[in-house]
Amino acid sequence: MIISEEKQLANVEKMISAVVMGLCLMTMESSYSQEFNLSCEGNKFRKLTDTQDIEAGARFSPKGNRIAFHSGQQGNRGVFTMDLDTMSISKLVDSEHDEAYPAWSPDGRYITYTSDQSGQFEIWKTPIEKYDPVQVTFTPKGALFSDWSPDGALIAYTRLTKDSEPPYSSEEGHIWVSTSNGRSPIWVTRRGGEWYPRWSADGSRILHYGNGGVWYVDLSNFEYRFILSSGDGFRPNWSPTDDWIVFSRTPGDHSGNQDLWLTSAKGGVHQAFNLTPGESVDDWAEFSPDGKRIVFTKIEDGNTNIWLLELGNCQ
Repeated sequence: MIISEEKQLANVEKMISAVVMGLCLMTMESSYSQEFNLSCEGNKFRKLTDTQDIEAGARFSPKGNRIAFHSGQQGNRGVFTMDLDTMSISKLVDSEHDEAYPAWSPDGRYITYTSDQSGQFEIWKTPIEKYDPVQVTFTPKGALFSDWSPDGALIAYTRLTKDSEPPYSSEEGHIWVSTSNGRSPIWVTRRGGEWYPRWSADGSRILHYGNGGVWYVDLSNFEYRFILSSGDGFRPNWSPTDDWIVFSRTPGDHSGNQDLWLTSAKGGVHQAFNLTPGESVDDWAEFSPDGKRIVFTKIEDGNTNIWLLELGNCQ
């Protein structure tokens, strides 16, 4: 679906009106507990990549039959796609620059990604079928981690606030939103240190990490909703129905391990279920469009690869 420029600008203007009204409220959700009355039987794991490179940041295509991810060492990464039926891998972004963190457009025709092609990290866009890069953001300090709104009209991203190199400080970013062509950027989150934006399926909220934990911001009134404290959640992502949030979490025992957890996105006491208990670092999780699979990054035995979790009977 192609969204007209007029529709894109109208959506941004509606968001700007909410900001001007000054509706920046904050609501603290109730506490988090490790215990959860959910059980999953028959989960299956499949290793999708097996190389010595660092492969991470996988995202499902809208149809769920392909993933996009970045591969390579810091400073020399590229964006690739994999057909999940044939396991064939193709390099999508072909340049000598550092490119990472891909995100599919809802119609599957484009991918946005982060590139330092302009001299600093900015959001770029290319058609899937033919590499034809176009710079989307033009920021003073740089931009990372793009995500498309469900209608394809807008993108959300983290805009850096300082001149810095990775790894970035948790205080160096804010969530911004612009049209998918980069026009009319507006500042959405204003508390400092907001990362990894993810639109809800209904387009009404943006989930993100930062400044004390996992939050989402309601775009109708710019109310912040607190989900998890900083020690409990990192790099969160919605389920396709917006009912669940998958996130990564360290156990707190200084083992260096990190697991994927599942929690409710609704009100009440937020409890969680461990999806990947073990001695590895599991991160960058995303549900498939049908909600039956989760693609994620696993760091194990010094290697960083993409894995697929096929969910069994969860109830």
